Amino acid sequence: MRRDIGPPVSSKATTRAEEPAAAPIDRISEFRRLLNRPLAERVREYRYRCAQCVIFGLPVLALQWFGPRLSSGPEEAARWVPILQAVLAGWICYVGALPMVVEGMIGSGWMVRSNLVVSAATIIAYLYSGGSLVLGLIHGHPGYRTLFHVVVITLVVWNALGWSVTLRLQKQEQK
Repeated sequence: MRRDIGPPVSSKATTRAEEPAAAPIDRISEFRRLLNRPLAERVREYRYRCAQCVIFGLPVLALQWFGPRLSSGPEEAARWVPILQAVLAGWICYVGALPMVVEGMIGSGWMVRSNLVVSAATIIAYLYSGGSLVLGLIHGHPGYRTLFHVVVITLVVWNALGWSVTLRLQKQEQK
């Protein structure tokens, strides 16, 4: 894959007026070409995102439901369980939601726009939970509510659904 960073370096100095005006348009069309990748590659992306969300999401869900029983006291569990959940759910947002937000802001189409809405909502829920965690640690009372488990469930279901839909579209395209 060829990556053009700019025009070739020459011994002559060029000014802004001499640069070709079509260069930014070519870069934009190249970027749009990257976004319009084949369905086989989209299937692979959704499968990868779904697997990452499941692998790192299962500990978040286990901590949500069994975390308080694993520690010596409820205060310890209320302090450490959300911190561990924040780290794991942060990776899930980075791998499972952030690419869909970026593609949704740039691309078009019903699936891309729906990805944008769902992934932006999960990132907002993650940021809310992170803020609640920090406020609870600062004020010293762990009575705050986090939504890390909701972020995980949403991203696992959404990426599995996207995987299923694109796989079905790929099979229809091959027929």
